[in-house]
Amino acid sequence: MRWGTSLSRSSAVRDLTCGGGPRTASRVSSINGNDLELMARTTREAANRARAGEGPTFIEAQTYRFKGHSISDPAKYRLKDELRGGSPERPDPHLRERPPGAGAGSTTPRSNGSATRVKREVDESIEFAEQSPEPPLEAVYEDVKCGALHPQE
Repeated sequence: MRWGTSLSRSSAVRDLTCGGGPRTASRVSSINGNDLELMARTTREAANRARAGEGPTFIEAQTYRFKGHSISDPAKYRLKDELRGGSPERPDPHLRERPPGAGAGSTTPRSNGSATRVKREVDESIEFAEQSPEPPLEAVYEDVKCGALHPQE
């Protein structure tokens, strides 16, 4: 489990781009997961390639979890430098205030209606899921795209 232990302490393989995902992917990317615009662009390009029939993309988004797992997590695994503000750069906290596609340097405020639209869409999606019938048990095998597990060397 990598969620509670740093990758360097939990795995001999620190480059996730050489693991199981790339064996089935037609393209592999390792990017800064804290760069929200890079994340959006990389994900959009991967989706467009998949829709064009060019196969799946494995994206390793390297990021940092700034808070503990829960309110009861004392975060004793954090280094003192991290707690003093030596942690990696945070994603742009003001991104939600800009219109989509405005870019990182934009100061144009986002319309207040977008949060309402997103909330409504999420609520409608939840209602649809809750009202939908349970799929049959054999559906668990549908759309499985991962091949056999190959241990990392």
